[in-house]
Amino acid sequence: MLLLKLKRLSIESKLKILAIFPLIFIIGLSFFMIYDSYEKDLKLKNVEKLLILNTKISLLLHETQKERGMTAGFLGSKGEKFSTEVVAQRLLVDEKLKEVNSFLNTFDKNVYSDEFLENLNNGLKKLQDLPNIRTGVSAFSINEIGRASCR
Repeated sequence: MLLLKLKRLSIESKLKILAIFPLIFIIGLSFFMIYDSYEKDLKLKNVEKLLILNTKISLLLHETQKERGMTAGFLGSKGEKFSTEVVAQRLLVDEKLKEVNSFLNTFDKNVYSDEFLENLNNGLKKLQDLPNIRTGVSAFSINEIGRASCR
């Protein structure tokens, strides 16, 4: 039945029908390519945000390591050396920590793996001890950085 109807169609109509299939294929392929490009763009934006976070955390880590070194010198000299430097370095560390926290307020954590988030949260929790450690250092109740005095 369908074959009879196709035979009765003009050549022009038959050509139009034949042109529809490649057109549908091309449109479908175009949508797929657009969607794929959109997905890649989202992934690249997430990687870019991760790189920014990594840079900020690296700068914070660098400043905390400098504070740790100065603090060791401060404690080793019983406060005679590095007293002004430690205070200035603490301000730099606090500034870098504010930058990290500020960035994290705009950071979409739902995009990343649970393992990544667990590591990030563990690192941030360790930084919460910083004021207590600094207080212990200033009071000389810590004889080694990270270890409470056994007096």
